Amino acid sequence: MRTLGPQRTLTLLDGHRVVGADLTGAVDVNVLPTNLTSRVDIVTGGASAAWGSDAVAGVINLVLDKNFVGVRGQASYGSSWVNDANGPSVDIAAGAKFAGGRGHILLSAQTQKQKGVPSYADRDWYQGYRAIRNTARTATNGQPGFLGLSNTGVANATSGGVITTGPLAGQQFGPGGTVLPFRTTLVSGVDGIGPDVEDVAPAFALLAATNSQNIFGRLSYDVTDDVNAYVEYGQGWTTGRNTTSHYYRFGNILITADNPFIPAALDLRGQTSFLMGRVQNDDGLGPARVYNKRDTRRIVAGVDGKTDWFNGSFRWNAYYQHGETKQFTTNTHNVYIARFNDAINAVRNPAVGGVPGVAAGTPVCRSTLTNPNNGCIPFNPFGPNSASPAAVQRLVDVQPYLENLIKQDVGAAGFQLEPFSVPAGAVSLAAGVEARRETYSSEVDPIGQRPDIYGFAPFQFGNYKVGQGRYNVKEAFAEVIVPIVKDVQFFKALDFNGAVRLTDYSTSGSVTTWKVGGTWDVDDQLRFRGTRSRDIRAPNLQDLFFGGSSTGTNITVPFTTQSVFLAQSGSGNPNLVPEVADTTSFGLAVRPSFFPGFSGSIDRYKISITDAIVDQTATQVVNGCYGFNTPADPTLCNQIILNANPTAPGLAGQLNGALVRFSGRNIARQDVEGWGIEVGYRRDLSDLNDSLVGSIDLRAIGNHLTKFTSTIAGVTYNTKNMVIGIPGLGTVRPGGPNWRWVVTGNYSVGPSSTTLTLRTVSKTVVNNEPRNSALAVDKNNIASAQYVDITQAWNLTLAGADVQLFAKVENVFDQAPPPVPDSGSSFATSGSSASYFDLLGRMWRVGVRFSY
Repeated sequence: MRTLGPQRTLTLLDGHRVVGADLTGAVDVNVLPTNLTSRVDIVTGGASAAWGSDAVAGVINLVLDKNFVGVRGQASYGSSWVNDANGPSVDIAAGAKFAGGRGHILLSAQTQKQKGVPSYADRDWYQGYRAIRNTARTATNGQPGFLGLSNTGVANATSGGVITTGPLAGQQFGPGGTVLPFRTTLVSGVDGIGPDVEDVAPAFALLAATNSQNIFGRLSYDVTDDVNAYVEYGQGWTTGRNTTSHYYRFGNILITADNPFIPAALDLRGQTSFLMGRVQNDDGLGPARVYNKRDTRRIVAGVDGKTDWFNGSFRWNAYYQHGETKQFTTNTHNVYIARFNDAINAVRNPAVGGVPGVAAGTPVCRSTLTNPNNGCIPFNPFGPNSASPAAVQRLVDVQPYLENLIKQDVGAAGFQLEPFSVPAGAVSLAAGVEARRETYSSEVDPIGQRPDIYGFAPFQFGNYKVGQGRYNVKEAFAEVIVPIVKDVQFFKALDFNGAVRLTDYSTSGSVTTWKVGGTWDVDDQLRFRGTRSRDIRAPNLQDLFFGGSSTGTNITVPFTTQSVFLAQSGSGNPNLVPEVADTTSFGLAVRPSFFPGFSGSIDRYKISITDAIVDQTATQVVNGCYGFNTPADPTLCNQIILNANPTAPGLAGQLNGALVRFSGRNIARQDVEGWGIEVGYRRDLSDLNDSLVGSIDLRAIGNHLTKFTSTIAGVTYNTKNMVIGIPGLGTVRPGGPNWRWVVTGNYSVGPSSTTLTLRTVSKTVVNNEPRNSALAVDKNNIASAQYVDITQAWNLTLAGADVQLFAKVENVFDQAPPPVPDSGSSFATSGSSASYFDLLGRMWRVGVRFSY
């Protein structure tokens, strides 16, 4: 909500917290019984005081249909128009009363599966489009820092290998190790254009394959006429498979002249060594695959009651919840880097002092000469698929893994009553207490958690570190609604509402949240409303205690265009304090009597978050240390451990091959402002003309963003109307389009119901930098997008059951996403933005729903 990230929206099930799907606390709704949901309540503004911490942007509460009796379900199947991203969805729910109506049972089960789309290149719109650094730019010539170009690729690595430095540079290796010229027309750091540059982005999956199931049961019983006890159990399983990057070596593979795999056709020109770049795209080696599995289970026991106190208005409740999530992640086809470094450093086995049992002249790893039992198998890097299957398997037969166990325990009690009345009506009061404990522990592979002798991460991906932690939260809250004026001229009703919550965190101490607000009903046609609040988002388990993981990345050296490779390692920070948000919202709603069937509302919102938590990227740490596009911060230099590896020549003070450590810090401010708009119109057409049949239901929901800024370490970034982030500043969230609309129109007649939906995204930009900025892109404007969906449903009665057949087509006109020159991750981007544009294209789904 409000483009502030899932960690700032509180998601509840029937008013109760749900254990997070991961360490951020985000809730996976795929494991919740959505088929037993009667409605979804969405609350914005002042939600922390009334609902709990983390509700900076608002609350989403899935309300259970606790009184449901009968059986209902659905089965459907969908696919893209090109027969991928397909899969079934099935669910069934049942409810029944027993013991003369004193007891009630609810049961549900759901399953859904979606096949992935393994490559960006599986869509016609993909064109290798991205932003690369403008090598012609200077600080005074007025040119932008990036150029948006198509058909780009990697300029210093190929699947067969390319020599990148010295007098041998510009030669690449084709099939069988043939020596060929490497042809480029433009080279900018890692990126380039030309007939021989290799586009590696299609290795990335456009859509991950997912599979999820959940079960849920609820048993309740009226112990007395005034007391109801209940117990709930739910469990959900989700798996996901994704493909990602190859193992790249951008011009830093050191090859010595005695390497036995060097093709005879290569003239060394007296060189004793050279550097080459290579994309490890060999069969069985790349790209890497990510496998995730999650098992979430949750049990709730509670009791609700009422008494005759305060004229029967006193109601009370108490519950206890325990939830657990087991989260498992592993990576396959993932290179063990130390083994790779040993395997490419090959020599011929000498006749004297060589590896025992290996014929003289046979290629062996240099390391095996001094350690004959190290198992190293020499790797031939010259040409695509030149390495032996045994050498490839040796690099990937050990894989990193991470298994997190997340636990959440919540106990809460509260009451509601109307303690007294004032002339305008009864005063309503609610209050309660809550205690919560969040814990996690992890298990990781023994190799991935330690760096190799040069400080690099052992594996291409993963390299998870052991982590554990816990924190406790104690809360007490009170909320009141006071009617001030009622049924006088211009004041059909004027009400005040307020709330306060005292929260104590074991990690950071106490904090108070509050809200004050009111509603003014002028009459049945016009209502004004407003809220002012103080909200918080506490650091979650990931922010505080994440053990960390490390991987390699490429960054551009500050004040140059030269890219270097370094390792980065992120971890939690137990010294974090809660984010604090001040929120103001006000607006009006109308339902004019002169326009029957019409309703509308408009609300202004303003959110300012201080002490916002950001995870600095490796690029931010390096730029901050060197004072590039941000004030120099010497403390950040302490987080950079410069490389001492003699086999990896360094740049900028041995920055190449350095290790950069980073964690979250309370160093940001986030300011968001905008307007929320909603209009609707519902009428039976016969009310307009007796000759017309059927009814119409029109609705439009829009959001107009007027401000979205992030201030980090004293530097303010305006990201309003941006759909991607700022290069090297992955923690600076883009604000999104200035305008977004969802417009629906439904026409129903008899058993038929037809719905058209229009989803629109206004014109956006890559960034808001001046054109001559080092961060600006020459093709800065991004076209608007409009998507049309259509749904047709038919309602029938079969064997006493209500049956609905439905068919839906999304993105009817198969509109391609606009090109977006993303300069943030260069060669690995799709060329558009999945956050706001449809990358899959036209989709269809058919199915049946029933209830009995």
